[in-house]
Amino acid sequence: MSTSEQYIVVVEPHFALLRYLQIAQRRYRTLVLTHNPEAMKEAERMYNQDPWVARDRSAIDMLVPYQSVDVASMVRALRPLDGQVAGVVAGDDAFVPLAEQLGYALGFDVARPTDADCHHLKTAMKRRLAERGVRTPAFGIAHDYPSARQIWQRFGGDSMVKMVDLSGSVNIFRSRSERELHDAWDTIVHNRRAIDVPFALATEVIVEEWVSGRELTVEGYIDGDRIEILNYSEKLTEENFSVVGHYIPAAVTAVEDAALSEIARQCVRALGLRNSVFHVEVHVRDGVPYVIECAARPPGLYAVDLIEKCYGHDLMEISIDLAVGQSVNVRRREPRGYFAVLALYSQETGILSAIEGLDELKERGGLMHVTLEVKPGDKIQAIYASGEKFGLVILRDDSADGVRQKAKWLRDNVRVIVAPPERQALRRVATQ
Repeated sequence: MSTSEQYIVVVEPHFALLRYLQIAQRRYRTLVLTHNPEAMKEAERMYNQDPWVARDRSAIDMLVPYQSVDVASMVRALRPLDGQVAGVVAGDDAFVPLAEQLGYALGFDVARPTDADCHHLKTAMKRRLAERGVRTPAFGIAHDYPSARQIWQRFGGDSMVKMVDLSGSVNIFRSRSERELHDAWDTIVHNRRAIDVPFALATEVIVEEWVSGRELTVEGYIDGDRIEILNYSEKLTEENFSVVGHYIPAAVTAVEDAALSEIARQCVRALGLRNSVFHVEVHVRDGVPYVIECAARPPGLYAVDLIEKCYGHDLMEISIDLAVGQSVNVRRREPRGYFAVLALYSQETGILSAIEGLDELKERGGLMHVTLEVKPGDKIQAIYASGEKFGLVILRDDSADGVRQKAKWLRDNVRVIVAPPERQALRRVATQ
């Protein structure tokens, strides 16, 4: 059977990982395994409208629903296509274990089911890292508030509090007072942010030592027993841990390179990743790297596109090759450019009056892309209150210093002008 007659199964593609479908469709047919086909169609339609994507047709050849969030249900859903599945990849972090278990059940050379939960659930991941001696922040797992408070006190009344089963900086808090700790606990355990997923959310939390320092990620892949490091990125966050930017690639010294590479290899081996790409988050404190978590998937947002522009290799194409059992021989290369991905956001809640400085930013050169999801008159939330970002800018330069200078100019000169809602109300009354 030719590859054009075989299917790449993408389990619940979400946000930027919808790009998997376009990459897979170059050689295969695409099959999306989902619990909600109509919502998936709408998600792809919205994704295709993004100016960065600008696609006028669907990249989904077949939508297949499954009945319950378990491997047996997924295997039953694919039974009519027996022999036509070339490989399976996860389109969302929460579905990595299920995608791996499904691939294993279908006979593919992927991670063992006993390792799969370690590739998403933070509790299983942290336990495994600690058991295998991989440096990670000290932690405890709390099943009730008194135990959360006890662990928090052990860390000196300053710790991270995290939900167990979602990624993307969702429900991650730094608690420096008992009030902050209780609020974090209550938000996670009682799902105060109304997170809607097709599985039951855990009611335990991780309370973790606060490790400050530079935030970096390591991207690469494992082919059999061979681990290749392909890229380092630097992550920029606000005080509430909202991710507001990335530098791709990160500027690292030779010493940092060696330390990051070694701890990423330790992490991948400890977690039992197999024939997969990976995205390891690391904090470096006083020159010492600590693994925060590891995703057995490509990074999100526009990172894969920019890594491809930077080096010429595509992490999603690598992921698909590994999923179908094809050996990969991509090696790290010198970057062909340097990129900054920067969110636009407000420090205040109110009514947007204007965004100043974007025209001058365009004139300065190096601006690759701008997305704005708001217009003057729209209500916007302060990033500290909600983590809301309403726009994105991508910059390019030939040097790491150059792109950082461009990013600094943006942060210093692109201004979001916000009027308090009550002032807008008074203005409307005055003009009536």
